[in-house]
Amino acid sequence: MNSKTRTLGYAVALTAAIGWSCMAPASAQPTGQLVIAQGTDAVTMDPGNTTQMTAMQPFNFVYEKLLNRDKEMKLVPELAESWKSVDDLTWEIKLRKGVKFHNGEDFNADSVKFTLDRLRVAGTTAVSGGFTTIDKVDIVDPTTVRIVTKKPDPLLPARLAQWGAQILPAGYFKEVGKEGVARKAVGTGPYRFVEWRKDDRLVFEANPNYWGEKPKFARVIFRPIPDEFARVSALMSGDVDLVVNIPVDFVDKVKTSGSTYLSQTYASATDVFLLGNDEALKKREVRLALNLAIDRKAMIDTLFRGFARPIAQGAAPTDFGYNPNIKDYPYDPERAKKLLAEAGYANGLDLLVQSSNGYILGDTLIVEAVVEMLKKVGVNAQPRVLEIARRAEMLGKKQVSGMLLANPGSTLFDADGIVWRLLRPDGLAGVYWPRGQEGTDLFKLMEEARYTIDENKRRDLYYKAAEILHDDPPWLYLWQEFFLYGVSCRVSFEARVDTMILPASVSVDSAKKGGGHCK
Repeated sequence: MNSKTRTLGYAVALTAAIGWSCMAPASAQPTGQLVIAQGTDAVTMDPGNTTQMTAMQPFNFVYEKLLNRDKEMKLVPELAESWKSVDDLTWEIKLRKGVKFHNGEDFNADSVKFTLDRLRVAGTTAVSGGFTTIDKVDIVDPTTVRIVTKKPDPLLPARLAQWGAQILPAGYFKEVGKEGVARKAVGTGPYRFVEWRKDDRLVFEANPNYWGEKPKFARVIFRPIPDEFARVSALMSGDVDLVVNIPVDFVDKVKTSGSTYLSQTYASATDVFLLGNDEALKKREVRLALNLAIDRKAMIDTLFRGFARPIAQGAAPTDFGYNPNIKDYPYDPERAKKLLAEAGYANGLDLLVQSSNGYILGDTLIVEAVVEMLKKVGVNAQPRVLEIARRAEMLGKKQVSGMLLANPGSTLFDADGIVWRLLRPDGLAGVYWPRGQEGTDLFKLMEEARYTIDENKRRDLYYKAAEILHDDPPWLYLWQEFFLYGVSCRVSFEARVDTMILPASVSVDSAKKGGGHCK
């Protein structure tokens, strides 16, 4: 292997006293505040115990990983200075010197080993499925670690940049336990934790001792605003600077207001309904029938004005391993009825269709449409809205019943980071799907692929797995996720395909031109 070195509820109004200063050099002091509104609140401050997108965004401001991705999605160093392969199983990581956590602890090899040892054991955290290729972490010296994998892992560097790879302070974790970490974030990032008022606001302030480029804002506030209209209204009134998930019906308003603009991207994620532990959902015929009962094109055209793109396999089109030869499911309610009859449900079945309001763009409308379509094929579908904390609990305890609207995201830009992170037997969704269990053809394909160095061979394995994921669907597929951000002309922001809002991706525009997006 070649050596590789790579180096918001409603927001508080911005007052005139704080103002907005000119975008200054890196040495200038941070000023003003940035208010970001999302559809739901975070459920934890522990990056190892959630895959919730609305928690990932604030994590970006307070925590850091060994590696991260630039705007072209190339791996770049963050807390690592460099990395290289020593042999087929061993990666050596040189760590940045002089970095401290917000509580004063030193960032060093002990922090890295503690974090990765916590993550690498299957089933111990919500993100462990992405780290189980790691066999052990050896400390060479305070600024050098060697990560040894069970078999050759070509994706190890990417794993160090994925969700859950945020480095934690070992001393703080041991002092307060996982419950304390869940309540208060302590990282090495450019912002540090101030307060978290559940379902109201999450507040960070600039870290004056940050090792890198100085933070641009004195304060960053995340506000949960579940109602889509209220989120847009907060943006238009100037109470919020950046809004995640602008409804498509408000796109023109955001574009033409004169004080706001739209930033959009297709995402490295998919929208699906997870299929839970109901006895009926264990049958392939039922899962396939559900997929044939949904008119995706009609939903995309009517609900999202054509923004979305349908999918019919596990990976998003942005992932290595996405199979372009797989066709979309046709809308075929008659065949869906026949499959349900073959499975023993000629007289129908009862099924919950669940979502959390504000978490996924258009979630309420999606559920309403799916419920009506399922009823047409004999499924007694009943909608249910879940509090975001209850949703997180169901996922964490693997107690999903019926259908649950979700947006599985790729953490690696590789099929392993979405398909096998979630559908392996110890993954968040693996327990519900018989085809993903140990010893099956899908299990063998995906386990072989994650340890295959040759990209062409790995792609062939992923293509075969994608065919299985289409013919024996683990969930009800909808579309590749797309993100629409509403942004105040006071700030400059560009959407990223990984959907992450990073401190470096948002800056003040004193001319109120939105980085060139506003006139």
